Amino acid sequence: MPKKAKKAVVRREYTKADVKELRAHSKAKTPVVEIAKLTKRSVGSLRQKALKLWDSSRPPALGPMPPDSLTI
Repeated sequence: MPKKAKKAVVRREYTKADVKELRAHSKAKTPVVEIAKLTKRSVGSLRQKALKLWDSSRPPALGPMPPDSLTI
């Protein structure tokens, strides 16, 4: 059986519009899984961006990772 080709990793920069949308979803307390589907980005990518956007004194509204999101 032939091996499947690996999917190429596609890296996209966050635009100002993306950041604005992320802030709006954060303020509305939208679950991170929903944001990931809407923006077509991974949950990890969104969490990392949120960590960079907000300082440590004010935690982002994305909250802790739920245990069910760890399943692959």
